[in-house]
Amino acid sequence: MGIYWQIVKLGTFFLVALMNASGKEPAYIKDIDLTSRLLAGISVPEEKDITLTENWKKHEQLMTKAWSRYKKSNLWPIKSWSEKKLSNSNRSEFIRYPFSGPDILHALYTFPKAKNFILCGLEPVGNFPKSDILRGENSTQSLEEIRKILEESLRFSFFKTKDMRTELSKSFYNGTLPIMCLFLSGSGFTIKDINYIKLNKDGTISELQDPHSSNNAVRIKAIHENGREVLVNYFRTNISDGFILKSGFLKYLESIPKGRSYVKAASYLMHKSYFSQIRNHLLSNSTAIIQDDSGIPMRHFNQTSWQMKYFGTYTKPIELFQDHYQPDLRDVYKQESQRLPFGTGYRWRKGQSNLIVAEYLKIGKAPRATLVAKKIISKKEKNIPAEISKEKSLDLNLRLIARSVITEKYMTDKKNAFVLNEYVIVRDDEENQDLSDQKIRVARTGLFKGEKMPEHSIGSIFSVKLDPLSNYPSLMKWPIKNDLPKSENTIIYVPSQS
Repeated sequence: MGIYWQIVKLGTFFLVALMNASGKEPAYIKDIDLTSRLLAGISVPEEKDITLTENWKKHEQLMTKAWSRYKKSNLWPIKSWSEKKLSNSNRSEFIRYPFSGPDILHALYTFPKAKNFILCGLEPVGNFPKSDILRGENSTQSLEEIRKILEESLRFSFFKTKDMRTELSKSFYNGTLPIMCLFLSGSGFTIKDINYIKLNKDGTISELQDPHSSNNAVRIKAIHENGREVLVNYFRTNISDGFILKSGFLKYLESIPKGRSYVKAASYLMHKSYFSQIRNHLLSNSTAIIQDDSGIPMRHFNQTSWQMKYFGTYTKPIELFQDHYQPDLRDVYKQESQRLPFGTGYRWRKGQSNLIVAEYLKIGKAPRATLVAKKIISKKEKNIPAEISKEKSLDLNLRLIARSVITEKYMTDKKNAFVLNEYVIVRDDEENQDLSDQKIRVARTGLFKGEKMPEHSIGSIFSVKLDPLSNYPSLMKWPIKNDLPKSENTIIYVPSQS
């Protein structure tokens, strides 16, 4: 009997292989694709026993209206904004989207050329229901449930995690898989394959043969009507410190190539100390981070390494997250921001939302910015100059208020040069002395190997760790372009090169 079942299993394996080789998806994949399209409100001619019922006609009308309204107000503007404001993507890159839940929808339009998406959340994967739920006595309830689940996302642009888990636990749709498939169908994709996968503790992925077995991840392959192929990987996992290591998810993320990251409506979790590992991973492995204010706090971006662009408006978080207000971000938005033509995140109304685009600067081995600090008056010492030792390192949060400019004429006889800028100290990150609101001057790399380096915008805020410039004799030979008023008694520092 044992040999018999081995032969049966082997035969089944070769049958599946032949089906895949012939390009024909299994019947259950076709049923999932048809059901997904029907749930999205898209008519399927071969399912007239469903589409001719009054229940489905009502569903089609409501979903068509919802899709049309949301595409016009959000999805098309997101795609247009992305194509104009985000740098060209590498089609093979992996888009990291932590705290996403099943929201593949907004990622598809924010990264309209990307193929690989990594999503994660606390919601279960679940299974996709058969098309039978749309027939007979269950059809009314099943259609109403999917509309209720999706109402929040199509209205607010995000899911509430607790509400999502509650809704899924009581419905025909017991996980994120049906919702992700519906989003793909509503965006013009055909579901071509679904693989239930397992995340191993060493960061590797194993495929599961039994779709009904316990699983913590799924991979969806879909192809758009224009030929675009996407692979959507969803992991049910806790990514707080400790858990992200134990589960193997951090090792998995570290095994894939660097790419862009996307964060929105993330409950400000990366503002907390116990989400430092996912935060540090994104900062170390992202070519760009597109996020709202609920993502990585501004104090964690070293702006000698990141070019920051600000879109929309920022006033303060919603009341639930009011403790995560960022005064330095508010200061930036008062002085500098570009228009955001759609709503997103917790302040989902157009005109109230914000997005921050942080692009990692690729400037080879160019030295980081050099700080030229005025002797600073300590408030605590009542007009006695604060002693900044030449041996002392500094860890400061700064805001740019004035800058020098390298002109074409200045570039003619120089290969390397600094530009001298003036900043206000937002805070001393080491909190050893009260230096806030004092002005200092920073000489950053403005010219490197004859090429002009990207300039920071007035109002830009960044954190920087500094060592005395005397530690780097070769940098002291560089000329400094200075358009600022003359200043005396300066002490020169350079951000740590280690």
